[in-house]
Amino acid sequence: MSTKVLEYLDPEYHVQITVGRATVRSGMARTRLAREQTVLMRLEEIKNTEEDIGTLDDRAIRIFTYPACLGSLVKIENVVDSETGKPEKEVPAEPTLEELYDLPDAMVFQWEEMVYELNPHWAPRMPPMVTKDGKEEEEPEGKDEEPDSTGSSSTPS
Repeated sequence: MSTKVLEYLDPEYHVQITVGRATVRSGMARTRLAREQTVLMRLEEIKNTEEDIGTLDDRAIRIFTYPACLGSLVKIENVVDSETGKPEKEVPAEPTLEELYDLPDAMVFQWEEMVYELNPHWAPRMPPMVTKDGKEEEEPEGKDEEPDSTGSSSTPS
């Protein structure tokens, strides 16, 4: 199995998170976790409304991030500090949803990015933007432009 290791280090954490390329077993684990979270959200009667941004964020974490990170997880190793003989803060071997919420955003972002690098078919796909009249929005102008070192844009040749 193809794997990647994220070594995350900040003032509180030093951890190595190993994720793997999806197998049928890990794919089913991811699907089961997403389904469990969907059922839990329905039981909790979480509303999906524009006014409740926290709910939309919660849904994305529960349905995409958490199942992808846990479904691809091979192992988590908390690196021991050479002076104290123990890790600063530990990341659980299989974090619960609540434990994942308490981890640093940068760590989870890098973890999820690595998951999608190994398993691009797991990445959420956003539907195309639609205008008020029901037509698909055009790509914004300048999308293919790359900023140069001064911050101005130029079109690649």
